[in-house]
Amino acid sequence: MITRAVVPERYLKQFSDALWAHFGPVLDARRSRGVLRAAPVSACLVLTSLLATAWMFVPGPWQDSARAVWLYSGASLYHWQLWKVPASGLLAMGWMQWLWTLLMGLVVFAALEVRIGPVRTLVCAVASHCLPTILIALAAPLVGNAAELTYPDYGTSCLVVGAAAALAEVRRSAWLTAIIMASLLADVVLSAPSTTVEHWLSAATGAVVALGAEQYARIGRTKAGRLRASSRSLLDSRELPGICSA
Repeated sequence: MITRAVVPERYLKQFSDALWAHFGPVLDARRSRGVLRAAPVSACLVLTSLLATAWMFVPGPWQDSARAVWLYSGASLYHWQLWKVPASGLLAMGWMQWLWTLLMGLVVFAALEVRIGPVRTLVCAVASHCLPTILIALAAPLVGNAAELTYPDYGTSCLVVGAAAALAEVRRSAWLTAIIMASLLADVVLSAPSTTVEHWLSAATGAVVALGAEQYARIGRTKAGRLRASSRSLLDSRELPGICSA
């Protein structure tokens, strides 16, 4: 019979095991390689977002130039201001969102990067922000919502959603998937339709990138295994005549 004292202890043990499974690789990488070398892409994303957000929101004469560099709307795509597409993903909507981005950098981005590497993490971040942003801008006139192109569209939310979906795919985590799905369903009620569609597309893109990275890594391991096996058989075949003559 399970007593009342045992039930909380069992759930606490499960919770601590889940935390260690999530953060353990990050802590191990930090101890062995240092903070910046353990997750360089995550650190650069957070620091660049800090620079962009400070440039935009700290009062001063530089704010006009910050808007010219960082502030994106759908019309920017049609004016060939293409650098604003990835740049807008680094510009937080305010200091509270930047603090949220900092937290997500520790909880999501670093945890993803130590598992799939910096290059694939960067691909995931760029794709999960840029692809939905471009698709929304291209689709708005086609569905009779050209006014959408005039609204500012920036924020780090697509980066976070895409990275979280990729991490859920890599870890095969049911609880992380449930959190993402709950957030996306809340978007349907709380957010504008374009924002909702962007977040759903970001989640799908992040999951697909993570799945592709896993398949690529699996193919690489298979090729490496076959190469080692063929090398071993070649060495054995060269040693066999000498053994027979002896």
